Parts: sequence; C-alpha cells; structure tokens
Amino acid sequence: MLIQTPNEKNILIDGGPPQAGKKVVSYLRKQKVDQIDLMISTHPDYDHIGGLIYMP
Repeated sequence: MLIQTPNEKNILIDGGPPQAGKKVVSYLRKQKVDQIDLMISTHPDYDHIGGLIYMP
C-alpha cells in the first residue's frame, strides 16, 4: 500500500512476496514516486517483506 501525504511524503506499507517486488517498483515509478520516506512492514512474513529488497 502506498500512502502519499498532503506534505508530499511517501509511505510504503509492506512489499509483497519477492515476485511482486518488480511490479511494486513499476507502480511506484508510474506514480512518479522517486523516494520512499517511510517503509513499514506489518510483520516479518515473507509474503509481506520479500518484495522490499527491490525498493529504490
């Protein structure tokens, strides 16, 4: 989940499984997100943190 705040901060919650990482990065680029200001992992299961290794 991507949250963009009124003061232009980008918050990413979870990154999905490893195979979703490139798709998440592609989505972020389409949204013109070039920086993640806060990354939150709700819990350490692989299907929530695996894709985070692809984050810019």
